[in-house]
Amino acid sequence: MDEIATIKNVVLKKDNKIILNIPELRLPKNKIISLVGPSGAGKTTLLNLLSKIEIAKNSEIKLYKDITTSDIGYILQENFLYEEISVFQNIYLSAKNSFVWRKEKRSEFLQNPKILEFKNSKYIHNQVNHYLNNTNPKKEKSLFWRLWILMFWFFLFKDFKFFKQLITQLRLKKFFKKDLEFIAKKVEITEILNNKAQNISGGQKQRVLIAKAIIKKSQLILMDEPFSALDVKIKEKTIEWIAKIKKEFNLSIILVTHDQNDALKLSDYILVLRNGQIEQFDTKDNVLEYPATFFVANFFCFPKLNLISEDVNSKSFIKPRDIYITLANNLDSQWKIISKENIADLTIYKVTNEKSTYITLSTNNKMNIGDWVDVKIDQEKILKFQNEEIAI
Repeated sequence: MDEIATIKNVVLKKDNKIILNIPELRLPKNKIISLVGPSGAGKTTLLNLLSKIEIAKNSEIKLYKDITTSDIGYILQENFLYEEISVFQNIYLSAKNSFVWRKEKRSEFLQNPKILEFKNSKYIHNQVNHYLNNTNPKKEKSLFWRLWILMFWFFLFKDFKFFKQLITQLRLKKFFKKDLEFIAKKVEITEILNNKAQNISGGQKQRVLIAKAIIKKSQLILMDEPFSALDVKIKEKTIEWIAKIKKEFNLSIILVTHDQNDALKLSDYILVLRNGQIEQFDTKDNVLEYPATFFVANFFCFPKLNLISEDVNSKSFIKPRDIYITLANNLDSQWKIISKENIADLTIYKVTNEKSTYITLSTNNKMNIGDWVDVKIDQEKILKFQNEEIAI
């Protein structure tokens, strides 16, 4: 599997305190990866290192095919758009300033049959190839305009009709409009292209930022708390939309979120950080079903873990959703419901007998306080951790 980023030997200190300590981490390409953990865990710091906003000395951070900072898409808590200009202009500036996009469009232009005829000159042919083979963004503009001057004089006298077409076709905005029409339809912003950025909603701004990234051929998009300013309904739609766009454009998305549920809904992989170190990096299913540490198990558990047994060295736990209760069919049951709380379409029950008290999570809200119930624990879902780990 290709990797969008490879990280080695990252040790970042601030005020003599280790903020991030990652010996090695490989992030797969074309996946949505969520960075989660408590405040101060190092989530945003890692995002900043990937974008080169921050630098860790003596570390190695390699992006797929050496993606440059300018070709990464960013969606931050503050949606950075030029508020006084239109959505169209915001996206155009992103494309125009992208080396990858400019190079692609100008290279397409150089495949025009008339231009190929123009390449018959050995000197001009070499200049065209020099431009096409250039990988340095700083040289792209000067190389192209040198070529443009040669074409200007060549076609001005040889084919004036094509010369006039050349002037029109070389305008970047002409290429841009064709690309934008396709992308705007895909990200559902066609109707707001002429609106000023200051007059669109937070959810629409996120779509514009995604469009800016897609049009400049970004393979990597970094998102820092992208849902924090959105209300619940818009957030749900945005999560579904991001998953769809990621698949359609084959994007790699790395995002920071404080909400475990958002991470589980959206992610292919989840990276759990605590105190600047990796607790677990795995698929979301493995993080949820096979937590590597007590911290991870507890972090992704609501309500809290139930302690079911312990010995000198370890403790065993079960998640509330892995305890099943049903109304007792006879008087032999020793378990009784002592509290009930409805949360959306789920119900939290607290049940007790003479020895233990458990919290359970159920979709059945028909049982009531005082009911006697049978309790079944899914033995395969029991989680066992060493005492010293739990105490950390």
